Amino acid sequence: MSSIQRFENGFDWINFFRHSKIMCWDNQNLIEEFSKRELKKIISEGDQGTNTKFKLINEPGEVTWVILEDDNFSDLVSTTFTVFNALSQLININTVMGILFNFEIKNSESYSFLNNNHDYYLVFNQKPLGYYPLVYENDIRQPISELEILDLAIKEGLNVNKNQDNWFGVENIPN
Repeated sequence: MSSIQRFENGFDWINFFRHSKIMCWDNQNLIEEFSKRELKKIISEGDQGTNTKFKLINEPGEVTWVILEDDNFSDLVSTTFTVFNALSQLININTVMGILFNFEIKNSESYSFLNNNHDYYLVFNQKPLGYYPLVYENDIRQPISELEILDLAIKEGLNVNKNQDNWFGVENIPN
């Protein structure tokens, strides 16, 4: 958890947005029921209670997004992984397909393929465990930029999944 915060703090030209997106497999509408019963309590109560807000986006088919927002990035990261664990333990271990943390590049003079026209994400997966970069420009993946972000992540000690065969594209990421 703290590794993504260390990654953000390691570069003054990378800025994470204050939301995360948990992509879930939900073919039985269990996440909506779960969120009505449990999610607000999980987020706001207990020792680690936060002011994180959430909303659900149901895509046609079997994907539901849990969108979390918090101005405090540390609380956002903590709450994101708390919700991830709750979904995995209380619904199904395979419910969560991935967590997306969206960020922007403010000034990338030192890196040739990174620019502010791209949509940047660090994606967290549990199988295999770790983050991988996902970069789009006009809905087209940018593999060279992904490799540059991977290099930065490794240098900052982020737990990364280096096997590109496990880097999956994500279509229709909600705003």
